[in-house]
Amino acid sequence: MRHPPLLLVLSFATVAAIAVPSTQKIAASVDRKTVAVLSFTNGSGDAQYDPLGKGIAAMMITDLSNVGSIQLVERERLNDLTSEMQLQHSGLVDPATAARVGKLVGAQYVVTGAITALDPRMRLDTRVIRVESGEIVKTAQVTGDQKKFFEL
Repeated sequence: MRHPPLLLVLSFATVAAIAVPSTQKIAASVDRKTVAVLSFTNGSGDAQYDPLGKGIAAMMITDLSNVGSIQLVERERLNDLTSEMQLQHSGLVDPATAARVGKLVGAQYVVTGAITALDPRMRLDTRVIRVESGEIVKTAQVTGDQKKFFEL
């Protein structure tokens, strides 16, 4: 069974969870939802996948930057904060931690995810978390051959 491309699935899940319905005619600047995209965590236990965490987040930021109803938190601001909190080395980012990061950077939503790999397969999971409540509002996942990562 062929899966849709990873970033399309993840970006669609993100937009579906936070985008303002098009029937609303409020000014675009008021409608924009502020979103922070955290680096994906490596749940595989294999350090070779560590760079993918930032790479997937960067690709998602690129895709989401084209969505007019979303305002993204500047990446450097997130990097400074996550380094300070040592989130990159603390394992999976849970909804409470992601919500705390979102509050600190002024985001309404946080997108986070995890990479799991067992050669030759790879799974990528993503979650959209509402900062105000810590509620997970949307999830998505894709699984496939890790050698075909960009075709997922």
